[in-house]
Amino acid sequence: MKSPVFALIFSILTVLVACSNDSKPIFDEAGISVARTEAAPTISNRGLNSQHGTATSIVNGDRIQVSGSLSLEVQSLDEAIVGVQRLVTQYNGWVTHSNLETSGEPYAHITLLVPQTSFFELVEKIKTIASVVKTENFNSNDVTEEYIDVTARLDVMKETESRFLLLLSDTGNIEEIIQLEKELMRLRGEIDSLEGRVGYLNKTTDNSFLYLHLIEETSITGSKWDPRNSFAGSARNLISFSKHAADFLISLVVFLPAILVLVVVLVLAYRGLKKFRPRPSH
Repeated sequence: MKSPVFALIFSILTVLVACSNDSKPIFDEAGISVARTEAAPTISNRGLNSQHGTATSIVNGDRIQVSGSLSLEVQSLDEAIVGVQRLVTQYNGWVTHSNLETSGEPYAHITLLVPQTSFFELVEKIKTIASVVKTENFNSNDVTEEYIDVTARLDVMKETESRFLLLLSDTGNIEEIIQLEKELMRLRGEIDSLEGRVGYLNKTTDNSFLYLHLIEETSITGSKWDPRNSFAGSARNLISFSKHAADFLISLVVFLPAILVLVVVLVLAYRGLKKFRPRPSH
């Protein structure tokens, strides 16, 4: 006869397996939702009000991930970066990544994470910094169904964990204690995984990513030409040429004896071959 504790564990596990079989697959191998991801040219159809510049997904109970990208041409890259930082602070966002290149054609890549409720308002403010808006793209991904599914599974797992803890406190059988602790460890691992996924979904639906690409416009009239920069560049080129010339002369002096010896050996060898070469008979 099996003990009542084992019978209860078996029944609970049967219910959990049935629930997991009924649930539809949500993630691919990388753990990212693939079946429900949609590009959204018209974002207002995905629960966002783009005309008013606000995101309504959280208010309506939906969970929608929103992201966008802007490619802007600005008059001064430094001033544009300062302006972006000021706006991000004003809208309670933060910079997650930035890359600035000043040599050649100056540009900057900046990744922002901002509250979704003020996402489109911030986008419009940032666009006023640019002299030309070259490209802008926005995408949304409805993860409402996944969010409901994951939170429901998490609730079931936590309730099951509570039942197992209650059984563990009531039993005194060593074999039953070992079996219960094994199941509790497995449940805790699944609970931690689900809690991490719920936290990620909350973060990416409460906030939105904005990817900025800023380039500095080139002046056709050459008004940014500075003779001091030209003089400094010419001086650097002269110094560089002088260094290369000095290196060449030093190398020539060092290798000159070896070169002379090699020339002498070649000349003697040539004369020796010429001396012992048989003369043609007349």
